[in-house]
Amino acid sequence: MIKGIRTQLSCDCEIVTATNIEEIEAIRPIWEQMQRAMPHPVPNADIDRYLSIIKTRGEDVQPHIIVMKCDGHPAAITIGRIEKRQLDFKLGYKTLFSPTLRCLSIVYGGIIGRTSAEICDVLIDELMNLLRRGRADLVYFNHLGIDSPIYKLCKTVPNFFIRSHFAPVESHWQTYIPDTVEEFYRNIPNSRKSRWRRDIRQLEKISSSEIKIVCYREVSDINYLIDVACRIEESTYKRYLDVGFTNSAVNRELLEKAAQKGWLRAYILYVSDEPCAFQFDVRYGKTQFTEFGSFDPRLSRGSPGMVLLIKVLEQLCRDSNVSIMDYGFGHALYKSKFGTNYWLEENVCIYAPRVCPILINMAMSANLACYVLLSRVTAWLNLNSWIKRNWRRMVCKKSHKDSV
Repeated sequence: MIKGIRTQLSCDCEIVTATNIEEIEAIRPIWEQMQRAMPHPVPNADIDRYLSIIKTRGEDVQPHIIVMKCDGHPAAITIGRIEKRQLDFKLGYKTLFSPTLRCLSIVYGGIIGRTSAEICDVLIDELMNLLRRGRADLVYFNHLGIDSPIYKLCKTVPNFFIRSHFAPVESHWQTYIPDTVEEFYRNIPNSRKSRWRRDIRQLEKISSSEIKIVCYREVSDINYLIDVACRIEESTYKRYLDVGFTNSAVNRELLEKAAQKGWLRAYILYVSDEPCAFQFDVRYGKTQFTEFGSFDPRLSRGSPGMVLLIKVLEQLCRDSNVSIMDYGFGHALYKSKFGTNYWLEENVCIYAPRVCPILINMAMSANLACYVLLSRVTAWLNLNSWIKRNWRRMVCKKSHKDSV
């Protein structure tokens, strides 16, 4: 382990860095204790999930865990990994070019323990020293809450040329699960309930048998779940944009680990006994996190993805072991329709004080500034949905022609 001393705090602060599996296992009790003590722990920061990703990706990634001790006692842990990261310069959904940098990626929810401004100030200092020493070209924080102390420090401590600019701010939605299905529907507008009933009738009309939803939770189900998800994704725009679920080693490992730990809740909607929508969730503590989901676009008139989510929420209302549904990252209209609370998040970067990373930061900031400006103009003209819908259709048609 690498050690260092910091004196900015009102106590004696020691930095310990774990960079291999053995050193991480040595701090497992501290990590698990801090994770349990967090008010809203997330699976991304779970030690077993973290180690699964590290082991699956092998030599492509190196663990980097920063433990801060105050007066000899562990105060906070920062969970990261050093990896090569592509930074995509985009126009809409089209990637123009993608430079690659050596990146220290801090996982979502990856600062656990004490997260005061004092602690975060020491962390920023440690991360900037790491960049100065050439250990990485970039520190990437995955979706920081804009009200958090670490976010505010990332936006003020690094100088203008090495901090990121113009990254989109996204809403992160959750739904508080009521105690009964009746209470859930009582909070839904009548017009929306009518639309849902119409969607369900549409699916029932085209189904030769009763539509049904099955929840899979076992390791033995993983191969089937992956096969179903890949077949459904095959016909969606996500396939052509390289987003959504894929049969990768990391995704397979995450599903298997979730099943082994008892977290997995993988739902499939069947119409005419054929799978037409899937939603892969993780139950972590009393929160259920949606990680992957899609539906067969040929049945889009019946909104199978929406119907599946409604039925999942109905099941959760009958389950006293869950109190929150978390919809994960990214904007989607259904999240705001179902969500009962949200907060704002932003991806934040700190670049190394060297010529190449600084030039990439300036170019990336200019690219993001154009994106933000165009997004505001199209939103003012009420064209966002139309542009997204038609761009996705164009990409699908072009990719289909190229594959023929």
